[in-house]
Amino acid sequence: MKFIVGVATGIVLGIAGAIAYSFKSDRDLREVFETTKSDIENADFDEMGKQLEARISEMQATLEERINEVKANAQPVLDGAGEQIDAAVSTATEAINKARGKADSAGDDLADAAGDAVDDAADTATDLVEDAQNA
Repeated sequence: MKFIVGVATGIVLGIAGAIAYSFKSDRDLREVFETTKSDIENADFDEMGKQLEARISEMQATLEERINEVKANAQPVLDGAGEQIDAAVSTATEAINKARGKADSAGDDLADAAGDAVDDAADTATDLVEDAQNA
């Protein structure tokens, strides 16, 4: 049973491939087959080589056209990605600078508070020494 299903699938895929080839190449597959068959029967390998070379040239042209199309479509995406990266770098730089400013401000506040605490401690110590001397 599996063999019959495999053969049927192969036949269907072969037919689909032949139809797709005919539409893509604008050639009738029967004509291509007859030409190739007659070249093989006549052992005209030069003609077969020319046909093979022509098909390869067509495929190469189609492939190059598709590659150029993909490159053209990819360039705007790459440009957009570059702009997004630049925006992200700019945002990160702004955030870092803002954090530095806050850290500097906090450091200054801490230094001022420490200085005030030292001044208060010195004033208190001076008052205590004066009180001790007066007592």
